[in-house]
Amino acid sequence: MAYTNGISFVTVEVNICDIPRKSGKFEITATGKGSRADEAEMDSIAVSGKVINNTTIRCYWGSSTFVKGNFKFDYFISV
Repeated sequence: MAYTNGISFVTVEVNICDIPRKSGKFEITATGKGSRADEAEMDSIAVSGKVINNTTIRCYWGSSTFVKGNFKFDYFISV
C-alpha cells in the first residue's frame, strides 16, 4: 500500500523457525506477500529490524511463549 507522502507499507510472510523457540532472527530480502489467509489467531511476537543494505533487513524477534512456523509482518519504507 503506497501513500502520497512517500511511505509504503509492505507485507511479508516469514517462517521464523521449525522448532518452537522464544527468540531468534531472520532476514527480509524480498517483498513476497505470502499466500496464507488462515491466521485468524496468532501468538504475539515483538520484532525489531536493522537495515543491512538496500535489499536486506535483519530482524530479531522475541515472544513470551514458544512459537514456530509462518508469521506475516508489515513494515514501512520511505521513498
